[in-house]
Amino acid sequence: MYVMVGGYSARSHAHGDSDAAASVQPQSSVLSALPLYFLYGHCVLCYQPLTSGDLIVQMPAFELDSYLAAIGTYKISRLSLTPAVLYDVAAGVTKAGTIAQSVATGNRYDIGSVKMIGCGGASLPHALKQSYSQIFNGSPILQGYGMAESTSIIAGSSWTTPHEGAVGVLYPNSSGKVIDSAGQETDGFGELCVSGPHVMRGYVNTATSPVVNGFLRTGDYARVSSDGHVFLRGRIADIVYTEDGVVVPTDVENALASCPLVSDCAVKGEGPKGSARTVAYIVPSETPAGADVLQRISQWARSHTGVSIECRAVEAIPKSPAGKVLRYLLGKADAQ
Repeated sequence: MYVMVGGYSARSHAHGDSDAAASVQPQSSVLSALPLYFLYGHCVLCYQPLTSGDLIVQMPAFELDSYLAAIGTYKISRLSLTPAVLYDVAAGVTKAGTIAQSVATGNRYDIGSVKMIGCGGASLPHALKQSYSQIFNGSPILQGYGMAESTSIIAGSSWTTPHEGAVGVLYPNSSGKVIDSAGQETDGFGELCVSGPHVMRGYVNTATSPVVNGFLRTGDYARVSSDGHVFLRGRIADIVYTEDGVVVPTDVENALASCPLVSDCAVKGEGPKGSARTVAYIVPSETPAGADVLQRISQWARSHTGVSIECRAVEAIPKSPAGKVLRYLLGKADAQ
């Protein structure tokens, strides 16, 4: 585990550096187990302390007991994590007041110092946000959005005035627009494009580039409101074109997250464009799950989303370390 204080090295502080900035006290203590090759992790460890004066506790990797222990040891007030880590924490602890107990080891940890949670790297359904917040004493969970090609965060939420449903407002020096399938700007949902001094020019040794006229085509299905808030609904490449119309997988996943029969899920389209089936891969909340349970989940989804889905039970949803669903692996997971 590594600790960086306020962006200033322990060596310069210990030797009585005359620079007054070196004596600045941390504004918050932040815990991160994000990999540093991940844009989110790099921003938290390298950029954030320089601007906020925070104390950053950086773990080499996420491990539940060590993570919970660090919260109490360093009196962590803010967590920077991904939906995948939140999911593991929720599955791995029981809660009693400000004390968390590890399901695996029985060890008890004081997590009462946590006051806020920053979450990024993948979408987090609203239903799960509420339940995860309660694990940390009702601490607010705010999301942010960025990508490697932008070399920085594109949009982030305000701790004081979050906008429900948005991943945040466009950051300073960033411009955004949304284009439809014909490449025309739209006020509705379409492909989000962003521009700014932080956006890459293109890929090295590659003829094609997602940067067009200075705007990076993100490939994300989104809308930008008049006040600059960004609302994401997933990747354009994941949209399912059925005989009944267009289905956005994250919309169905967000709804299924509040179904008591579902522990985790992921949705994808299978079949040719225009007549694809909407298939939901389900980790049931109770196992084993028979055909009757899957049928009840399918009926629940239909009543809450209007979408007809085919449910398949799996042991786990394949995800990246950042918590993004690896849809290309769905169907290859071992079925129950």
